Amino acid sequence: MRRNRVEQADDAESDIERLIRPNGIRLGQPQLRRLAWLVRRFGAPIVWENGARPTAGGGLIIVIDPPNGASAELLCRSLHGGSVVAIPFGENPGFDFLKSKLTDFGTIGACGIGYPHELWWGGLEWTMPKPDRAAIEKTPRVVSCYPRGLGETHVRRLKRSLARLELDFDIEPIDAVFDDRMFGFEKADFVARMWDRHGGPLLFVEADAVLHELPILPARLGCDFAAHRWNRWEMSARTIYFGGSSIAETLLRTWQDLAATYPSVWDGYLLDQAWSLTSSQMPLDTVWLPRSYHALTGDVDAQRPATIVHDLATAARRPHRCTGRAARCQFASSVEERGHRHLARYRSKRRARDRRQHRGRDRCFRRGLRRLRPARTLAMPVEGRRSRRQGSGAQGKQPRHRDRALAGIVRRSVPLIRTI
Repeated sequence: MRRNRVEQADDAESDIERLIRPNGIRLGQPQLRRLAWLVRRFGAPIVWENGARPTAGGGLIIVIDPPNGASAELLCRSLHGGSVVAIPFGENPGFDFLKSKLTDFGTIGACGIGYPHELWWGGLEWTMPKPDRAAIEKTPRVVSCYPRGLGETHVRRLKRSLARLELDFDIEPIDAVFDDRMFGFEKADFVARMWDRHGGPLLFVEADAVLHELPILPARLGCDFAAHRWNRWEMSARTIYFGGSSIAETLLRTWQDLAATYPSVWDGYLLDQAWSLTSSQMPLDTVWLPRSYHALTGDVDAQRPATIVHDLATAARRPHRCTGRAARCQFASSVEERGHRHLARYRSKRRARDRRQHRGRDRCFRRGLRRLRPARTLAMPVEGRRSRRQGSGAQGKQPRHRDRALAGIVRRSVPLIRTI
């Protein structure tokens, strides 16, 4: 397969456009700007076609066609820490297997009717940029809020960490509905109020969080929105970055409107819905923050260097539970007990249903027998015909209709009659 390569130059956007145009790919200006940034950061781009063997020194790899399983495995094995994969058709589900093997770095939404596709980019793992003077000057303003009933001691650790890092911040108590937690609309209203007061960029963190390092990644990438996603799909509203663009403000207002419309819905779900609506209509430049920007107190050592640490319960801080064979036996016994209870409920419901059906069948059978009874008119047996032979039961003769109905016998033994 033919592979094209262009050398890194100052006009990286025009070079990338000339590279991908023969393959029928059209990208908007924000998407070309992001690819140009990736070229300056990781190296010259390569257009990878399905079935081609990628080179080991490739920096930016642009994948056009959805690869099969074997090709995706070969591509992922050829990557290294200094390479990144870009997919111009990120909304195509054919690329899901390849994206599941990589780490999501970010996306850029559709750029109007002429460029309706989504640009996805990712790699093996995040490489944190080194802090420099330009990045430190672009650090966002940190904002946070908490219910007034929790008191000042709830945000003391956050204020100390922000003062140590010399960051601008606004932390205010709000009159929440409850004294120990906030609804999504209360958080969205606070962030919108901070935007009206200071503008962007803004970095919202929960009041129980602590900053260990400077949060320079979103500002260094120049994105419109940044957040962390649990398990690659569940968006968290504990660390949110809004850039200084009008698209970021649109996303913030959409989140505020949805939170006001559905006040009882979880804030992360509403933020995800607002992001989906905005990115499908506007070129929203999104960066998915690594786990170091949403680290927990119990796994700080595993996420070094941790930038933002949230005071949430982890496996190390939960109550002790039995493990090994004892845990398996306890689990098996609980499952067996639940199975017995479920089986007993099923059997009781089955017996009750059978009784209802049996009573219904008896009623239908009696009703049918009443219809078969001869009318009280002048009747005489038909000449030349005899009734059915008498049964040879234990008493030597056939029981009556009512006795037969109660005994469950369906055979009819009445003589053939003719009404006149």
